[in-house]
Amino acid sequence: MTNISSPLIIQLRVIVALMLFEIRTLYGEAKLGYLWALIKTASGVLAILMLRICIHARASHGISIISFLVMGFIIWQIFSQTVTKTMTVIKSNRTFLTFPQVYPLDIILARLCVIISTEVVCGVLLLTIFEFLGFRDTLYCSDLYLLFFAIFGSALFGVSVGCIVQAVSRYIPALVRIIPLLLRILFFASGVFFSVSSFSHKFGQWLLYNPVMQFIEMGRTAVSHSYPEYFDMQYLLMLLLPLITISLLLERYARKYELR
Repeated sequence: MTNISSPLIIQLRVIVALMLFEIRTLYGEAKLGYLWALIKTASGVLAILMLRICIHARASHGISIISFLVMGFIIWQIFSQTVTKTMTVIKSNRTFLTFPQVYPLDIILARLCVIISTEVVCGVLLLTIFEFLGFRDTLYCSDLYLLFFAIFGSALFGVSVGCIVQAVSRYIPALVRIIPLLLRILFFASGVFFSVSSFSHKFGQWLLYNPVMQFIEMGRTAVSHSYPEYFDMQYLLMLLLPLITISLLLERYARKYELR
């Protein structure tokens, strides 16, 4: 038992150490420290909230406007950050990868844990603050398992896309610069600040081919009394499982050539 657990303990320690280094890199030099993550998320949510107020838009189907926006912004942040952090994981961490105990997958898992924990903590804190300010039902959750799937599913989808981009960028180096631009466009087509019900049924069905939008709508269903299920679990699983497999194979391919 000791022989089996010892390598696992070593890898867990490696991942924890990488997580601490990632947190220090992101927030260690900022005067506000880790509080900056909350400010960044809050500013994004408030900006979208002000935009919706200006155009007299309201959340539909009985969901709190704060829960509606926080779920959209948090899940988008998890997806977009995992993509950008994963696609450069080898090139930006060659020093760590010289150690025999450190693998690219360890760095990916460490970054994934930091991103998810940061965004989830920020989301809970924001919802708690708005609850105290008088907004009703901001801390309500009708399906915790569905919420977990929305959060971790969007993160795994982001990691898969990032690994694929990392491998393909060996042949198309400009792809690393193109992806952030595509993410900015995708932001407006993923339902971060609107619901699929805002459009006609036909156009809404086209929008739901975007997995990120389905994860966002799934998160909203999980934190609402009566928000409709604008997602297809079978579609997401059939897309996610093969994509994860392909991305892991391509990650090994990229590791083999990048670390030469």
